Amino acid sequence: MKDFVCFENEKGIKENVLMEYEGKSKNVVIPSNFEIIENWCFEGNSIIESVEIPESVKMIKDQAFANCPNLKSVKIPGGLLSVAPDAFGNAESTAKILLENPNYIKENGLIINKVCKSVLFVLDSSKESYSIPEGTKIIGLDAFCKCENLKEITIPDGVVSLEMLSFFGCTNLSKIQFPKTLKFIGGAAFALCHNLKDFSLPENVDIVKVGNEHLLY
Repeated sequence: MKDFVCFENEKGIKENVLMEYEGKSKNVVIPSNFEIIENWCFEGNSIIESVEIPESVKMIKDQAFANCPNLKSVKIPGGLLSVAPDAFGNAESTAKILLENPNYIKENGLIINKVCKSVLFVLDSSKESYSIPEGTKIIGLDAFCKCENLKEITIPDGVVSLEMLSFFGCTNLSKIQFPKTLKFIGGAAFALCHNLKDFSLPENVDIVKVGNEHLLY
């Protein structure tokens, strides 16, 4: 455990977020007490050749394993709810790793965890419209982040959560219909979506805020 740096809160309590890896092993097995792998955690590590990510991990953030030139083998957990498209460098590389696990599929240009029913990210950020498949429950962290050509999105009933930054920077997004089942919108989910002005939210949606900022924008 000494090679794995945990996040500590203001009370000094270590939490389940892996911040940094300080070890020198070529073959890394991440301990099963972690649930989140933070931004840039392994970024630029030229030593590691394989990494085993435990089933406890539910989220892998931006650039977590980017620029690891010798990384050839990744054992990915089956229960990921959110994976940043550039977690392993870019969307294509990340998709290739995920699709080696049968829990993940490609559908309508989206990478989806079919077990957790979560849209993880898009493969083609140039498209003007997307339809979320029926049966989806979660739209994950960064899923449509900076899809600047996206103009409209269809979100079906059954979706309950839009995670942090899920539509961040979709500057041309102007049409969205929120499902009646929606219960949660994460931080900055629609930040910099300057053309999204006419929409209505279902009742009882919990919208995350940071400071005094309303994080739809």
